[in-house]
Amino acid sequence: MLVDDHAFVRTSLAQLLDLQDDFDVVAQCVDGDDAIGMADTVRPDVVVMDLNMPIMNGAVAAGRILKRNPRIAVIILTASPTSVLARQAIDAGARRCIPKDAPHSVIFDAIRGK
Repeated sequence: MLVDDHAFVRTSLAQLLDLQDDFDVVAQCVDGDDAIGMADTVRPDVVVMDLNMPIMNGAVAAGRILKRNPRIAVIILTASPTSVLARQAIDAGARRCIPKDAPHSVIFDAIRGK
């Protein structure tokens, strides 16, 4: 499942993931609040989520998703991987915090649990 308030980022990442044989994008959300409900509905294996979003940021959303669905892996994509908010996301249980400018292979490996 993908969560990002920027449609271009979200749809571009979805297209890249769809090119991989072992990924299926089951849902896309525009903010953390939407992501919580969608995670309950579709029960994804992995949520790839932006950190800075309106309504509810990725750190808060990650904590709430993981509290309700602890088996889901949450991966945070951010322009500021060393920020206080990124640390809060990791403390909330996010698997990784990856810079948005990381190579695609880094994101793919994180989704695969490597």
